[in-house]
Amino acid sequence: MAEDAVDEVASKVTSRFSMIGRTALITGSAGVLGRQHAAALLEVGASVVLTDIDVDGLGAARDELEDSFGDAEIRTMLMDVTNIESIRGVADNLGGEGGRVDALVNNAALDAKVGGDGLTEGSRLEEFSVEQWDADLAVGLTGAFLCSQVFGAR
Repeated sequence: MAEDAVDEVASKVTSRFSMIGRTALITGSAGVLGRQHAAALLEVGASVVLTDIDVDGLGAARDELEDSFGDAEIRTMLMDVTNIESIRGVADNLGGEGGRVDALVNNAALDAKVGGDGLTEGSRLEEFSVEQWDADLAVGLTGAFLCSQVFGAR
């Protein structure tokens, strides 16, 4: 009896958060978090568009997700979130396919502060260069703004 109640609640939650028939675009998909975001969206039925500037990382992410999710719709596209023309190109490409973006995950970031063996050179605020700060803002903030602007308008 309790199992039936749990199944009923799980079914309601799943249907409430269903993404079946919807497309989610994830920036920074070649990284660990991008893959996790994609997996979560695939679990609730979304089609995903993986974007990044790292072509090899995108391929590896796609392969990993295809191994886990079989015949789910997983597309990859090169996109530089700091370049408005690159973003518009992806949006136009998706629009040309009759697709639209129902959910946008602004995940792209530069985060080279922690390596496999701990903190990397320049990871402390006192050592952080203005150039690195500007690059982080360009990807993490301006990139999110540009993607939201372009995909939100469609």
